[in-house]
Amino acid sequence: MKCIKTTFLLLMLITSSVNVFAQGTWTNYAFENSISDITIHGDYLWCATSNGIVRWDTRDMTYEQYTMSDGLVDNSVRSIAIGLNGDVWAGTSSGVSRFDGETWTTYNSNNVLLYNYVSTIAVDFDGDVWISTFSHLLGGVSCYDGDNWTLYTRDDGLKNDVVNSMAFGSDSVVWFGTRLGATRYDGENWRTFTSASGRLPYDVVESIAIDSNGIVWIGTSGGINRYERGGITRYDGENWKTFTTDDGLADNRIESIDCGADGVVWVRTGNGIIRYDGEIWKTFTTDDGLASNDVYSIEIGPDGIVWFGTREGLSRYEPLPTLVETPDSLPSEIIVHGNYPNPFNLETSIRFMLPRDGNVQLIIYNITGQKIRSLISDRMTAGIHSVRWDGRDEVGKPVSSGMYIALLKMGSQITTHHMLLLK
Repeated sequence: MKCIKTTFLLLMLITSSVNVFAQGTWTNYAFENSISDITIHGDYLWCATSNGIVRWDTRDMTYEQYTMSDGLVDNSVRSIAIGLNGDVWAGTSSGVSRFDGETWTTYNSNNVLLYNYVSTIAVDFDGDVWISTFSHLLGGVSCYDGDNWTLYTRDDGLKNDVVNSMAFGSDSVVWFGTRLGATRYDGENWRTFTSASGRLPYDVVESIAIDSNGIVWIGTSGGINRYERGGITRYDGENWKTFTTDDGLADNRIESIDCGADGVVWVRTGNGIIRYDGEIWKTFTTDDGLASNDVYSIEIGPDGIVWFGTREGLSRYEPLPTLVETPDSLPSEIIVHGNYPNPFNLETSIRFMLPRDGNVQLIIYNITGQKIRSLISDRMTAGIHSVRWDGRDEVGKPVSSGMYIALLKMGSQITTHHMLLLK
């Protein structure tokens, strides 16, 4: 293990920008290798790169790098995920490496995987690890529940064996983005949605994401005429709506989608990134502060900060101003923007807005109204704030799965927000 405990030794560029659509600050960190995937666990940012894994401490800008010399099966890491127990899963060109903090374990086609080339890894709310692999035009998905492996292919119900993305709903439904459409699996039944049914603008599904309201976002990319075909489809369980360049998208080549707790959708395209707040599509490129227009991954932190893995390194975007310029820019009422992730397992971050300075209380209750924990009881300043809840009560005991209520109180104003804890 190569551990570097120093101020980030690679070039760090800091730029700030304020635009009409959304104020925010960009900070760029240049890596020697491109970043193909990012995941966040606590204060650490885990990055999959073309030369191993980088675990970056966001508090002091130091990092540890893991390569084949440490136990990684291959230095070409395409995807990375963190299990509910904290294990790191790295998908490479030669199989999967699992790291529990001490020991590396390899899984490949010799034992449990269909093929060695891993395209994506995802962990569902139960802690099951899903791994999609492929070889040329063949592939499939392997699922590991901690004890057993289950394999899924076209013979089971997948529309196509090449799976580009996966997403999980709180209703235990799994969505697969394949080269021939989006497949939905509820544990018993398989159903596929394609362009032929009028649901999608194109059948090559590059990315699927599910927001905190359970809405499914499907990103497609065109084939030969990539600029003309593709787009984003939004499915709320009943209605389908497609967005293309005619609706404000800067590019129909959708490569990945991520959803924040505040309802904002971030989209990775063939030329920069796009932010959608429910009304306006806004494109960001290097002209705005992005490190590179070749963006390979997006990860939204519990604090609302958005991280982008690019060809030139990391870009960090804080979408909200740290200072409130005028009282008129704030709402008159207290607001809980939501929590991320939701549902959550280990911890979640609750974001809220205060219209003025004053004494604030933020208390967690269970669904029966029993007080679980007081997170805040102090005087706070006006503006946007964020606080973490680790799923424990006042004495530090982990609480059970279920629905919990965050109650925010300031003076005579009270508002609540529901959160779902799954274990």
